[in-house]
Amino acid sequence: MNLETLLTFQIGYCLVGIGYNIVSKMRIHKGSGGLAPTNPSIGILIMIGYGLLLTPGFLGWFMFYRLSMGLSILILGMGGVVVHLRNLLQRNLGNYSSRRSLLVALAINTGGLFLNLISALGAWN
Repeated sequence: MNLETLLTFQIGYCLVGIGYNIVSKMRIHKGSGGLAPTNPSIGILIMIGYGLLLTPGFLGWFMFYRLSMGLSILILGMGGVVVHLRNLLQRNLGNYSSRRSLLVALAINTGGLFLNLISALGAWN
């Protein structure tokens, strides 16, 4: 995968993450409860911050890009993948609107983790 494609996928991940949190925020405002235990306002800010961390990749500052993606692996991997996976394995669905919303959150964040791993390793053409 070339860097342009990788960055495009990462922007997509960022936008999907923001969209998930917007839907969650809308559900809360309607009184239905959020999709996941994450505060959606904080989730949106984290995803915007992630989007900003992609900037070095677009500017050709590859060392900074790879380091920022390594940081993203730690933050989003722990907060996004590990927490959702632990809740799934423990069948702790109480803070999710449904099992499906947990699986969607896990899929979004696992996809992002995979992209960030490729980035941090510099495994693009």
